[in-house]
Formats: sequence, structure tokens, C-alpha cells
Amino acid sequence: MAAKRKSASKGINSSEFPSPGDYLKPALAPIATALTEELAALLATALDGRKKKTLDRLSQALSDAVPELLQRAFEHELLANSVVASERRATLVAALSAGAAP
Repeated sequence: MAAKRKSASKGINSSEFPSPGDYLKPALAPIATALTEELAALLATALDGRKKKTLDRLSQALSDAVPELLQRAFEHELLANSVVASERRATLVAALSAGAAP
């Protein structure tokens, strides 16, 4: 009987189960978009509309880079296996819970 359980557990592949990081990209997409728009607006103000092509290139570079940078930051700062990351997760959960209260 024990042999059956061992062989059954060998058939389960841990890669079939999603990791927390797998949920980050879709969850952070709206935040990345909003952040990109804010940064593009700051760039537009700094460039004062004089260099449209430069602004377009910078905006595109931000659109391409911000989602991945944001995901890496979340993984490093919140999903790491450390005491500091655990404390940050707890703080984030508390902040999100407080924001959900009526």
C-alpha cells in the first residue's frame, strides 16, 4: 500500500502548480500602465513638447520596460524568502485590507 502512495506522489509534478510570481504579471499590468503614463507625463513636462520624437521613444521604452521592472521589484521585495520580505507582505496586506474597509 505504501508503495502505491509513493509511486502516486512521484506522478505529481510541482511545476504544474503556479507560483506566486505567475500571478504577478496580470495583477501588476494595470499598475505598470498607470506608472508608465505618469512617467510619460513627467517626461512630457520636462521636454516641454519640443522634442516629440524623443518623447515618443522614451514613452515606448517605458511601456516596454516598466512591467518587467515592476514584476522583478515585487518578486525581489515581496516574494523573496526572507524576514524582511515577509514583513513587507504583512504590511502590504494590512494596507490593502484597510483600503477595502468601508
